[in-house]
Amino acid sequence: MTAQEKQVTLQNLQIVTRLFQEFEEANNMVISLPNQKRTALSTPEEMGELFQDTLQHASPLATSLQMFTMGSPLKYTMIVYLAAYFIAIIPAFMAGRLVGMLFGKSAIMTVYMILSIIGTIYIGRFIKKQINKIIHSGDKRLQDKIRGYQEAADRHNAEINRQIAIAQKKCDEVRQKIARLDMSWYLPNYCCSDASAFFYKALNNNMCETLGEAAVLYEEHLFRNQVLANQQKQIRLAYQQCVLQGQTIATIRDEHEKTRGTIHDEHEKTRGTIHVEHEATRGVIQAEGEAIREQQDEQYKDFCRRTDI
Repeated sequence: MTAQEKQVTLQNLQIVTRLFQEFEEANNMVISLPNQKRTALSTPEEMGELFQDTLQHASPLATSLQMFTMGSPLKYTMIVYLAAYFIAIIPAFMAGRLVGMLFGKSAIMTVYMILSIIGTIYIGRFIKKQINKIIHSGDKRLQDKIRGYQEAADRHNAEINRQIAIAQKKCDEVRQKIARLDMSWYLPNYCCSDASAFFYKALNNNMCETLGEAAVLYEEHLFRNQVLANQQKQIRLAYQQCVLQGQTIATIRDEHEKTRGTIHDEHEKTRGTIHVEHEATRGVIQAEGEAIREQQDEQYKDFCRRTDI
């Protein structure tokens, strides 16, 4: 390769390297940007905000009633009307007493039953309506909040789609630029910015004379990098093994210390038990010996009295 051809090749390498870099940057955006899309409540911040809003605006009565009934409509209705009955019986009883004073005691029970039933029905409907209104209001607030999160997510995703469209358009433009170039001089299996930049460096620093030689150097460069990466991986694995072995040794040492402490404690307890049992046995033997001696003395004295010795 003459000096002029080398200079032209270097200039062309600069051009294709810049084009490869533009294409790779745009293509990386096309690949990575979809991962940045999100949905409503997909972030911890939104979840925490919704939870705090729920706690702040939740009705203690409605929440407690829902939790107590465990979402059962039948239990919910029974509890509401039971509460309404206890509210209605007081005015019903007072009204019955009043009617009894006017029309006699026989009317008290009739008025009481009629008013308590009617009062339970109307008061129960009123309580149920108010609680349902509170629950519906809370649900609507949560739905509005979630809808706001969804709209924010849609705006975010629309911006992501716009950036993806721009990146795809950039890729097409770079492809068209490369297609218009005469790439017959370039090695077709090395269409990446890393390879073309290495070729430029190798030729510019007289490390080789042709693109073919530069490609051989580039393959050796990739092989060395792969070997180094594997060595780094093996070193990390070996380090992790050493850490695990150290943790295992420490665990074994701790278990040994615990076991030795347990054995020492058991030994001390056993020795103390043996000493106590020994003292107790010796005391029993001494007491039995004293009793035998006293018995023998009594037998000897009795013998002396009977024989007048």
